[in-house]
Amino acid sequence: MIFKNFTLSNLYGCIVPSSFFLKKRGKSIKIPKGTVIDTNIIKLLKLNNISQLFCIKLNPNEIYENQAAKQISINLTSNQLKSFKQRNFSTGRSNIVSKHNGVFYYDEKKLIKINSITNLVGIGALKPFSRVIEGQNLVTIKIMPYGISEKLVSKISSSIKDCFKLSPFKKCKIHLIQTFNNLTKLSHLDKIKLITDERMQKCNNKLSEEFRALHDENSLNEIFKKSLNKLPDLILIFGIHAINDVRDLIPRIIKNNNGRIIRFGMPVEPGNLILLGSIKKNNKNILIIGMPGCAKSPKENGVDWVLWRILSGLEINKKVINKMSVGGLIL
Repeated sequence: MIFKNFTLSNLYGCIVPSSFFLKKRGKSIKIPKGTVIDTNIIKLLKLNNISQLFCIKLNPNEIYENQAAKQISINLTSNQLKSFKQRNFSTGRSNIVSKHNGVFYYDEKKLIKINSITNLVGIGALKPFSRVIEGQNLVTIKIMPYGISEKLVSKISSSIKDCFKLSPFKKCKIHLIQTFNNLTKLSHLDKIKLITDERMQKCNNKLSEEFRALHDENSLNEIFKKSLNKLPDLILIFGIHAINDVRDLIPRIIKNNNGRIIRFGMPVEPGNLILLGSIKKNNKNILIIGMPGCAKSPKENGVDWVLWRILSGLEINKKVINKMSVGGLIL
């Protein structure tokens, strides 16, 4: 880039580094920072008796900031056009926006590597595996100077292809099972159902059916079999207390029905006492979540992180849950 005073004859296409005001028909009009000088502004400068102006001129091999931001943002999502769109190509910035409700994710190491190529381009994103809504800003690309070299844009573009991904929420058949005893208030169960359904709605889903059973082995086993026979995608189980061990009632019921425990406990607070299991029935893999006590509250907790993955069709296993420990304190 060239920084100097340019005469009017050489001003066309130059960039204004700071805002200033000109008079037009007796009124003061603002020429904003970053404006590219065109013939109309040159005429106005003549009318204001200005013969030269300190500006920035790009070299022939440099790309204007807005064009560079747009090119980089498109390359970031080139094979994900159904999931993302770009907007706000101004002040050297481009934003990547979600087209769907779902889970936004990417490889953190890849993003750090991209930002290590140069200090002239900054790419910031929401944290990986965030629940996002349609129209939400997910990524911002900022070009620091008014222009960067074509070679640098090309280098960044080849390194960032399809860095970001979005998995939309899928429609699932979800059952809720709640246990109770003679001390349980009906209103308490109703409230849990309402909060759980609202949690599902945030993920483009709703509860398909609810079941209630006494908190004993025979009653819960009978209701659990009834739910399984309807082949849901996901069963959520609230006991009268949080699960404390893999030998507790809810994990025993899962095992008694030829199920397996994928994980008990998670390194996320709140949400520690979650249980994740699965049962294969009629060639269908049914996931089961033994819900921790914090899931009775609408506040975000570890259960949400697990649900977002399941309801968007992403993988959930021990390794995935272990990774949730990074940033796993939800305040």
